[in-house]
Amino acid sequence: FDGFWEHRLTPWDIAAGALIIKEAGGVFTSFEGDDHYLSSGNVLGANPPIHSQMLKIIQETAGSLAP
Repeated sequence: FDGFWEHRLTPWDIAAGALIIKEAGGVFTSFEGDDHYLSSGNVLGANPPIHSQMLKIIQETAGSLAP
């Protein structure tokens, strides 16, 4: 994977994957671009060169992800 996103996850769905991505040198954030992904349940994990591009697209389209 170059990048992965998912929404409405629980902390136990997120924790291990976040650790693996970060330890491998990737970037893991919430859809807001911060490190509050455990509480938001919305996650983006990607390699550094494409993370900001993916984040921009997600932020532009996040309204379509509402329940």
